[in-house]
Amino acid sequence: MAIEKILLSGGGTDGKPLPCDGNNQTIHTASSTATDIDEVWIWATNLHSADEEVTVGWGRFGWTSTNNLFTVPTLAGLYLLVPGLILKGNAGTPKIVNVSTNGVSTAGRINFVGYVNRHSA
Repeated sequence: MAIEKILLSGGGTDGKPLPCDGNNQTIHTASSTATDIDEVWIWATNLHSADEEVTVGWGRFGWTSTNNLFTVPTLAGLYLLVPGLILKGNAGTPKIVNVSTNGVSTAGRINFVGYVNRHSA
């Protein structure tokens, strides 16, 4: 089994932090190869002067039953949100990880960084 470290697919191509625009943003799309496993790591940084709520959606867009709600402390550095959780590849509808804050009024307050360890046969 090969392991490849890759950038979050929704975070651009250079690895810079992804600023949250307040809306529901796809931060990573898992592999479309059914035998691949993505081990996802995501941190958030709160640049605002007060704690901020962040929602991480897991698996499929629009499924609120798999959302996780976090309070990211202000000025606390990198705050771990996703500690190497697994997404299995899916050829039909690739699984996703999305992030959001409490709307456009919170845009620019949270930055996301991370990477994926893709395990493939």
